[in-house]
Amino acid sequence: SFPVGVDKNQKLWLCNSGFGLTVVCFGNQTFSKVEGYDEDPQYFTKTGTHSFAEFPDRNILIKSSGSNFSMNTKTNQVSLFSVPEKYGVAMYAAPLCSDYLRNAIWVYQNNRLMLIDENKKERYSIDCDIKKYGIIQDIEVLPDGNVWIVLSSGIYRIDFAAKKLVPIHNLQQPNPFKLSLLNSHRAAISYLNGNMNLIEFNALNEAKLIDTLLPGIRTFYLQQDTIKNIFWAGADDGVYLLDKNFHLLKKFTAANGLGGSYIYGLLLDNENNVWASHERGLSFINSSTYQMINYDEDDNIQDNDYNNRCFFKAKDGTLYFGGIKGFNWFKPPVAIPSFYKPELYIDEIKVNNQPFLSDTNYNYIDQLQLLSEQNKITIHAVVKDLDIVHSNEIIYRFKNLDTIWQHLPASSYINFNNLAAGTYKLELGYYNRKQQLPVVQKTLEINIPFPFYKTIIFWIIISVFITSLIFFWFSRVRLNAQHRHYQQQLALEQERSRITSDLHDDVGASLSSLQINSTIARQLMDRTKKNQKNTLI
Repeated sequence: SFPVGVDKNQKLWLCNSGFGLTVVCFGNQTFSKVEGYDEDPQYFTKTGTHSFAEFPDRNILIKSSGSNFSMNTKTNQVSLFSVPEKYGVAMYAAPLCSDYLRNAIWVYQNNRLMLIDENKKERYSIDCDIKKYGIIQDIEVLPDGNVWIVLSSGIYRIDFAAKKLVPIHNLQQPNPFKLSLLNSHRAAISYLNGNMNLIEFNALNEAKLIDTLLPGIRTFYLQQDTIKNIFWAGADDGVYLLDKNFHLLKKFTAANGLGGSYIYGLLLDNENNVWASHERGLSFINSSTYQMINYDEDDNIQDNDYNNRCFFKAKDGTLYFGGIKGFNWFKPPVAIPSFYKPELYIDEIKVNNQPFLSDTNYNYIDQLQLLSEQNKITIHAVVKDLDIVHSNEIIYRFKNLDTIWQHLPASSYINFNNLAAGTYKLELGYYNRKQQLPVVQKTLEINIPFPFYKTIIFWIIISVFITSLIFFWFSRVRLNAQHRHYQQQLALEQERSRITSDLHDDVGASLSSLQINSTIARQLMDRTKKNQKNTLI
């Protein structure tokens, strides 16, 4: 291939000999991505990102490994944010938490939980020894200002006056994972190896267990749509939609269109639509139509693999999702930038392994008129998309015969072996995996005539022939029967004639004898008895 030029949309056009044009896109970015900071632009690709929080000035604090970074939301520049060094460096990537009531962020640093403002000034700190309490899993600020700390040993609250952590009664089950606030008095607590529990709390930091949600399912996150009064749950096998009583309404997994099933993060945007990060990228679920859109590397995501609990929604509605190679940030609604319409292109058609009409552009063929023995068809099709090539698939089906689309990669061979005689309408198009949308663009009519021995004329001839044979056989049988009958009648007549002739001869002789004897008798009547006797003897 050789370059043709770069267009106004930052796309490099390459001429691929024997095939057409290939376009490399440099400007198509659905999401903004951050992979590092000024001093090390690829820093996050080596350490990943783990947590987000927001300062009152709307700048974002990012936790990556043991370091903190700040992103200026006006310039989108990321720089190192060092907390007071008197506590040393963080031993692990502990979570961050925005405290909007106190205009600061909770940060864990080397066995110390601190409240830090945007000027790196410490507002408050408390001892949080990992050996005593375990690892910090999550931090949440309740609507009334109380701060709950989710530790591997249980859930605690901060006693600001006594400067110590106090366990929450009834919430000392080990290995809690995430605390999801639902409204002013309810929350959901997930556990690493247990069920998600629904609790009710009050201003006295008293908690009451209300219910177990989705028992038997490892559920990690819960988000509430307060307008529709429904709940969205993220688990290790998909996203669950629950009604107001937490009964299951729908389930979204990789089996029915979601990009991945192991949910790492779950957020509702300002329109209460769902955004989920998982092991295969980032997905969107429309909360009204349930349409799903899946995003991958073509959309500039940081990587297909994201991190658990690494998601955040800022005050202005901007969403942040972090993973193993950085993080993405965007403010919904998100439109996939597309300057070119995908097109299904038929590159080649072979019949019985031979090119069909080799001097014709196959893309303009809409009908294949074949012979009865031409029943092996191969079609090479390509989805030409100059923007998001890897997001499209070839789809095809026989109209009025198939209800399910068959899917193939964007450049594939469609094979039909031993296709039965008949007329087919082959529908072809492309399927956009991001938008879960099939688009039909071509219809190819395939006509394969039946062999002569399967045609109506053939069977009419066969029927006439068989009928004639049957009629001939029946006629011969009838003629033979008549012949036998005539033979029998003739033999009978001959026998009758013979008998009649024999009777005639016997009766004639007898009558003649009688007549002669009568004559003689009459002549002898006048003779003497002696002479009569001699005459008769």
